[in-house]
Amino acid sequence: MLNYFKNYPKHVFCILTNEFCERFSYYGMRAILVIYLWKEVGLEQKTATAIYHAFIVISYFMPIVGAIIADGWIGKCKTIISISIIYALGNIVMTISAIPFDGTCYIYGPIVGLILIAFGTGGIKPCVSSFGADQFSEDQKLQKESFFSFFYMAINIGSLLSTIITPTIRGDIFCFNDSCYALAFGIPAALMVFSIFVFIIGIKWYTNVPPGQSIITRLGGCVIKGMTRSISCRKRKTEEKKEHWLDYAEPDYDRQFISDVKDVIHVMWIFLPLPVFWALYDQQGSRWTLQATQMNGDLGSFVLQPDILQAINPLLIIVFLPLMESIVFPCFAKCGYPLKPLKRMSYGMLLAAASFIIAAGIQVLIDRDMPAPIASGEAKIRFINTSPCTTFVSKENNTLAPGGVASFDSSEYFIMKAGNLSFDVEWTGCAGSASTQKKFRLNFLGGKAYHVYLGNDVDAHLFEQTQLTQTDDIESIVRFYNSLNVPLDMVSMKTTKDQENEAHDIGRIDSYSVSKYEPIILANFYVRVSFNKTSTTLQLPTEVQSKNGAVYTIIIRNRTSEFPVSSSDAPNLDDLQLDMIQLTDIEPWSVNILLQIPQYVVITIGECLFSVTGLAFAYTQAPTSMKSFLSAIWLLTIAVGNLIVIIVAESDSSLKQVYEFLLFAGLMFLTTFIFAIMTLFYKYVDREESQRTDGEATDGSTNDEKKLDIDSKGHHQTTKEREAEATTQNNFDSKDYDVTRL
Repeated sequence: MLNYFKNYPKHVFCILTNEFCERFSYYGMRAILVIYLWKEVGLEQKTATAIYHAFIVISYFMPIVGAIIADGWIGKCKTIISISIIYALGNIVMTISAIPFDGTCYIYGPIVGLILIAFGTGGIKPCVSSFGADQFSEDQKLQKESFFSFFYMAINIGSLLSTIITPTIRGDIFCFNDSCYALAFGIPAALMVFSIFVFIIGIKWYTNVPPGQSIITRLGGCVIKGMTRSISCRKRKTEEKKEHWLDYAEPDYDRQFISDVKDVIHVMWIFLPLPVFWALYDQQGSRWTLQATQMNGDLGSFVLQPDILQAINPLLIIVFLPLMESIVFPCFAKCGYPLKPLKRMSYGMLLAAASFIIAAGIQVLIDRDMPAPIASGEAKIRFINTSPCTTFVSKENNTLAPGGVASFDSSEYFIMKAGNLSFDVEWTGCAGSASTQKKFRLNFLGGKAYHVYLGNDVDAHLFEQTQLTQTDDIESIVRFYNSLNVPLDMVSMKTTKDQENEAHDIGRIDSYSVSKYEPIILANFYVRVSFNKTSTTLQLPTEVQSKNGAVYTIIIRNRTSEFPVSSSDAPNLDDLQLDMIQLTDIEPWSVNILLQIPQYVVITIGECLFSVTGLAFAYTQAPTSMKSFLSAIWLLTIAVGNLIVIIVAESDSSLKQVYEFLLFAGLMFLTTFIFAIMTLFYKYVDREESQRTDGEATDGSTNDEKKLDIDSKGHHQTTKEREAEATTQNNFDSKDYDVTRL
């Protein structure tokens, strides 16, 4: 082992460290992006989803630009450094824009930051892995192969750790009110800056291959030349008709190159349906994460953040890939049913569709938790008794709550026709006083919900309930009602161990009034009160308990007497026995967040069948000179797939989420059917023998064997990034074919 690493280029570890930090930065930022845009910036869910996928579109389009810059202009090393600086600036912009300087986060900063990051991460994708391979000499074949193992290990560890750490920071650390997105974005930014510093350390030892003509520009020129000459000749009808329109590119391009371009177009035809798979796959970070915010993440000893479930995918990839390569596929082959690449891809597409059917089923359960919407001509009314007596409410001689509403309790919600309504209220059972009756006329607007507080001041206090559904993420909200006839100044104190003694100023609540809604991040609270902001404060003995998604009303009452304090002056707090009564207006989310695991498992298996196999298919079917280009086209299918999501998300359709999931599942089933038909007419190309002959003429071992060996290692160790980094993994020995690297 020591001899193996004795001549190992030490500066390669600068490249590996750079890749780890960059992957941590990218996936860490992306893991919390859609929730940040929605919860903190205040965008609608569909707009946040569209921006998230637009970011991915740019990220997977930019590798072509980065390859052209590196191969045709300034070389890989300078490309990595210069574009990484832009990348880091984008991370810094995201961090600064997440600081609510005036209490608000605006969209302009994130848009600028995301554009810079997308340009950066896409621009360096085709450069880093191949630049690392350039550092090995011809007699370091084994070390060169091991580099890719280390490279994909860095990708896996970076993506896995980041999708766990940044959502945890986002949800569990509070540096600006109830969030700390600046820190969650700041850590990826710091690692990106560090990655540049580490990469520059090895600059004086790097081997730099000078830039030449990019294969992308050459291929584009061939296609344009063939197309224009074909159209021109057909119009003139003066030249002999050629077999294929690309043949018209001669003599500017040699026949072998034109033949290679034909083969690439043949494979690209098979690629046409593939974007639909990515449209489903990349919704793990958007729609599936938003779905998780409507689920119960309270597991007792800890709370599972909704965006942390994305870590399941890279974790399962590490487990599933070796099992499928070493056990599942060989078993099918031994049983006489070998799974050819295109067949595997078809099964992967079917599993992606199945995962969205599971997601739709989960959404049905979530929708059952939601309160029914209020019709425009109706009002939703709840009566809350804040007196020490039992209260009876009737309307048109019909008692609404036959047993009455007990002291400091509430009735159920009643759906009534909106308008100016009359109620008869009777207070009975008060110690030392006779029953009291009074008639009230209150105005209720259609489509709204109301609380009617019936106090022992023999009056009714009407307040609108503006929160009509559960909250999202792991927070709940609460508002306080002051049943005393003096104003209260209130401060809430979190009792979670990480936020102990952190105070949140609720503000002054006038007598017989409610506070604004206050968020509670799934924590328990004590409340301290004072009169007229005097120095003396009283901590109420009752603890406020919250569950995610719930909406609560907390009544502040005085237990020393059945009547409120009789003076508007600040009384002595020691003479009172104040406490809180907690009422639940809307029940918390009940569907456990762990129910999302099956859909992640199914789509991850589908990814193993589709993505890894598809990449290998593209590699083996592409001509030697076009392997890097075809990998770049593979990345473009990811960009187009995310564009499909943007179109659906930004459509004017008021499609419910469950039907949107089913829409994507149906689209995937239809695409799979079309793809399966297309595969029936595809003829596999066996290039192994010809490439082996070419390879033996150079160094005694085939280039294809070397590449396939590395490709196999990548299959066993890559996660989400294998499709992106494969753009260049096969280019390190391409000089044998006089082809520039992508």
